[in-house]
Amino acid sequence: MIAIDEIKATANRLKVLADNTESVEEKVMANFLCTNLIEIAAQANLISKSPQFKQQVEQEQSEMKGEKCDQ
Repeated sequence: MIAIDEIKATANRLKVLADNTESVEEKVMANFLCTNLIEIAAQANLISKSPQFKQQVEQEQSEMKGEKCDQ
């Protein structure tokens, strides 16, 4: 899923920042954000496989089809 890939890509960029900065503040913040984004990506991955998420996707698809018919 592209949205989850984008979270992972951002975490990777923050890791690069942390590994290449001389600023302790930047390193600490980048590591903090990277850790949190990795956790968010893992949660999003689990959510995307849940029945509730699939049901919500189906509902959105049905609503989108209904909107097209109304026009």
